[in-house]
This record gives sequence, C-alpha cells and structure tokens, in this order.
Amino acid sequence: MRILFFGQRPIGSAPALATAQAVEAHGHQAVFEEPLSDSTGEWVELICSADVAVCTFYGKWSKRTLRILTQTKIAAALGTPVVRWWVGSDVWNAMRDGLMLEDAKVLDQYVAANVAVCPRLKDELAKMGIQSTVILRPLADMPTPIDVPWDERLAHSVLVYLPAGRAAFCGASILDALIPARPDLTFYLVADDGQRYKECSNVVSLGWVEDMEAVYHQVGCLLRITEHDGYPRMVREALSRGKYVVWSWPFEGCILARQPDEVNAALSSVVASKTANHQGIKVMKRLNRPQVFRQEFTALVRHVRARRWLKAATGLAGVLPEMYRACRQRSSLLPDL
Repeated sequence: MRILFFGQRPIGSAPALATAQAVEAHGHQAVFEEPLSDSTGEWVELICSADVAVCTFYGKWSKRTLRILTQTKIAAALGTPVVRWWVGSDVWNAMRDGLMLEDAKVLDQYVAANVAVCPRLKDELAKMGIQSTVILRPLADMPTPIDVPWDERLAHSVLVYLPAGRAAFCGASILDALIPARPDLTFYLVADDGQRYKECSNVVSLGWVEDMEAVYHQVGCLLRITEHDGYPRMVREALSRGKYVVWSWPFEGCILARQPDEVNAALSSVVASKTANHQGIKVMKRLNRPQVFRQEFTALVRHVRARRWLKAATGLAGVLPEMYRACRQRSSLLPDL
C-alpha cells in the first residue's frame, strides 16, 4: 500500500514523520509531498499514485491552509481517501481559534476519516463536532530495560522540554518560581535558547537535541507542565526507560500535577523514591503494541478505501475549475476557461 503524507515537512520530531516510520515498519510504502508545491498538476500526479493520503497540519491560518483544502478536495474527487491525523497542537488551535475551527470543519467535509492519537483528543474533537478514531502510534525504538539504574543523582535530576518560542505554553511561569526554590535539583532543559535561566547554577541548558538517549541517562524524572497535550513522544520515551513523569495531564504511570505546590510535592516524591519507575515501564509495554497499530491502521485504510467514492462528488464540485486548468497545462487542445 502506498501512503502519501502531506501538510507537514518530514523533519526533526515532526509527528507525520513518526507516523510514516510506523507505517513503513508494517510493510507499507510511505511517501511525502516534498518539497511542498503549489502546482495543481504536480499534486494530481502525486495523489493518483497513492492509495491513501494522510494529512497532518497544525499551523495558523495562511495561504498554506487554503492549499491543503484544495489538495484534499482534489484527492477526494479522484477517489484517493484523505485521513486527517490529529496530534494535539492542531486540536488546541481549533479549540482556541474560531477561524481554524471553521477551516477544520470545511476540510472535514472532504476527509474520509479523522484519527486522534489519544482518547482525550477524541473527546475534544467530538465537542467541536468532529468524529474521530483513536489509534495509538507505537514507539519504534522502545527499549527493553532489565536492570534500570537508580541513585540519588538521578532522583535529583529533572528533564524539561522548554522551547524558547513556546516557553509560556510549556510551564515557564512555574519553572520561574520552582528553579530558585529547589537548589537541590538539577534541571536539564532541552530545546531552549539558554538565556532564560543563564544565571541559575542548577540549570543545564542543552538547546536542541537530536539524540535524546544520552540525556535520558542523566535524569530520573521528566517534568512536563503544558497548557494542552496529546500523546507526546517524550512522555512515552521517559516512561519506557523507567523515568518518573510529572505531567499536567492524567496518564497511567505518571504523577498528575498542575499547580506550583503540586509540582513541588511531586518532585519531592521522586527524590524520596528508592527505585526507578517500574510502573511506567509496565504501562508502556502494555500500550506500545506495534501489532495492534498494524491491525487498526490496516482496518482504517480498508474502511476509507471502501467508502472513497462517497466523498468524490463533494470533492469534484469544489475543484473542477482547478483540475481543468491543470489538465490544460498538459494539453493545448483544451480551450481556456
């Protein structure tokens, strides 16, 4: 099966890239619209070679948003079903931005199915009138730890994802008070610019990290206090390695904390722990099931392909002029509109 991914470039930690890798692990061919193009003719050729298209997109409203809508209409009209893969930020944007919600609902008219990466996102989408199916994407590189190390140094070492451009969204206000109040802890910051806490001796600024494995060996806990979240890779990676996770969203194997006093108490409980987070390892072994992903993804593909022509008439009505112009580029026999 040839699966075409569009809407997001396959770079770094892009969710679309991780989904494509999971799809390829189960025998499908994953291809990307790369580079992103505004050519309708090129898109027609690309979409006609695919069995299913998967759209991941969570940017703000722009010309690119309109292009994705047109691409989805064309795909539907040509009988290639489009699956929209919701990952968290896109749900959050639709919840907070009326224009983005309106765009999402327009796009939903042409989408064959929506996938949410966790049950909470499914519930949030349902409240906005968008129905979805939950598919948990597995971690391709989940370790199988036997003897998980734990010592006082690890118990006092905290990992924090704090991108400079989204520091407020990722709990910077709590860290501003917490870091000076807990000199007994060392905070390892990733994706930051190294400036916010440059005067703090208990902060190690790592910037953007391509390979997180060495970082996980240095810490015993992940602190993730976000305004919204989906099913983040970092949480699953930390749990699968026996790290404690203090998270602002309820999840088995994690410590729930949102307010400053809750976060402080949670970190104190980690310091007092005598062993690694073995419960987290068990949770991830139970949830990280590649075979289940294969079965659910294959069932989804079969479902949308069986119903693909139901969306064709709707898509065709919206893109006839553009498709005609694209065909005319390849044939001088067709008159101009």
